[in-house]
Amino acid sequence: MRAAVLRVLLVTIGFAAVARAQSGTIFWSQVDTYVGLTPNTDLMFLAAGSPGLDGKHPVLVLGPNFDLALWPFLTHLKTNNPERSKYLTLRLGYRYVRALDTSRVQNTGVIELTPRFPLPLKMQLGDRNRIDLRGLPDRFTWRYRNRVTLLRSFQIRRYVFTPYGQAEIFYNCETGQWTQYTYTFGAISKLNQKMELDTWFRRRTEIVEPMTTVNIAGVKLLLFFRNFQ
Repeated sequence: MRAAVLRVLLVTIGFAAVARAQSGTIFWSQVDTYVGLTPNTDLMFLAAGSPGLDGKHPVLVLGPNFDLALWPFLTHLKTNNPERSKYLTLRLGYRYVRALDTSRVQNTGVIELTPRFPLPLKMQLGDRNRIDLRGLPDRFTWRYRNRVTLLRSFQIRRYVFTPYGQAEIFYNCETGQWTQYTYTFGAISKLNQKMELDTWFRRRTEIVEPMTTVNIAGVKLLLFFRNFQ
């Protein structure tokens, strides 16, 4: 356990240093805690923070989620997350987003439906469909997000890691346009049966004028509390 915690600290510190060393790169930190209710249901609580997309306006994100997983299948992935062994998962969640330098608060409802498919060469493909119901200070709006993920697990002696690539596109109901897209590359390291560390790099591009690009580097700690397989 001590070795796992030390590994988390060293990777997090090193990754943060690399992110800050890159000009214009924003660092994002996050902790996801999963509490198993049944083999097919979980409660997940998310806590995240960043200095904002411009690096000057820090943001705090908190939110509970209810996950319902359906239709299990055999998977070659070696991760603790039970969702990745299901054909279809449904998530109902809430996000409290607060700008720490102002009193601005955003309340967002989240609906996600994610089918997953086992592929040859021990790979897996996931297609997350997400709707954000966004309660902004001056109005209500929504957006649709589609994210495709391709991942595969590897094991070198006791070390298990799962590299992945993602592509996501955003549709804004107010403008009726696809407004931004992101590319993400990362790896999930399995520390033990209850802890994983996800390190990633993301490039986010605004499609509409004025077009802007932001680089985001992140570290996510995942904790699992489940008393059954």
